[in-house]
Parts: sequence; structure tokens; C-alpha cells
Amino acid sequence: MCKNLDRKTAFFEEHEGRIFFTGKSMLPVIKPGCRLKVEHKGCCDIYIGDIVIFDNGREFVCHRVVGKYKAGNRVYFLERGDNAGCKNVNIVRKDRVIGKVIRAETFEGRIFHPENPISKTGKVRLQLLSFVFGLCHSLKRLFFGDRRNSFTRKIGSFICRIFV
Repeated sequence: MCKNLDRKTAFFEEHEGRIFFTGKSMLPVIKPGCRLKVEHKGCCDIYIGDIVIFDNGREFVCHRVVGKYKAGNRVYFLERGDNAGCKNVNIVRKDRVIGKVIRAETFEGRIFHPENPISKTGKVRLQLLSFVFGLCHSLKRLFFGDRRNSFTRKIGSFICRIFV
């Protein structure tokens, strides 16, 4: 946990809250080459539909939050890229979140604010998804402990296909 906090601090000190986006996972909203302005936000200030930067241990990743739940004393986010299929829903602990993308600038110099495209109905469906996913995550921890396995990911993909 300390190591990750050091990476988060280093991100804001070295990058001044800015990062170049190089992937294709957020197409068509954010294109490769965009410079993103990131603001440090607590988990209470991140909502379903927000675009966040998180640390997966190897690199910083930019994806949209599609769910949020609490299991025990921990807060988790469900995230995926806009360009990724529903099968790629991942779980991110709150301490892995670096910040929220508040502005993007294209390589042509056009500045825009990534909007939250999820409708009110969609948010209700995603909140229900978060609740069911949180329940499944708790059951997984009850039966399998904290071991990493594919159970949660498979259940998440199945639930996501039903609700999204």
C-alpha cells in the first residue's frame, strides 16, 4: 500500500497532474495522443460514469467507472474502457485510483471536458450491477478467501451482460 501511495504522490509531483493517453481503450471519447488533466479525488467524489486514472501495478490506466461497491471496510470500483467489450470489467481497489480526468486536450490543441454519457436509467442499472457484483464479491471472499481466481471476473462478465 505504501508503494502505491508513493507512485500516486510521484504521479502528481512528476507529471503535475497531466498524462499523455496512448491507448485505444477509450475511443471514441479520448483518442491516442490526448493530454489528460487529472485531479486527485477521494472515492466519495468519484461516480459511475467518471473517467479515472488508476495504477494497475505496471502502468497507469485510463478507464471509465461502471460500478462502485463496498465489501467489508474496502471500497472497490468496477472499470472498463469505452472501446472494450463488457467482458473486460475489472475490479480496482480505491487505493489504486490516482485521480479523475477533468480535462483533455487533443494534439491539435482542442480542449474538451470528457462528459459522463451515462443516462439516468443507465446509472440505475449500473448501480444495481454494482450491488449484485458486490454481493458476489463478498460471497467469493466468504467461500474462497482473498485468493485471486477467475470466479469474480466470470461472475462480473455474466452479470454485466444481463444489466448493461
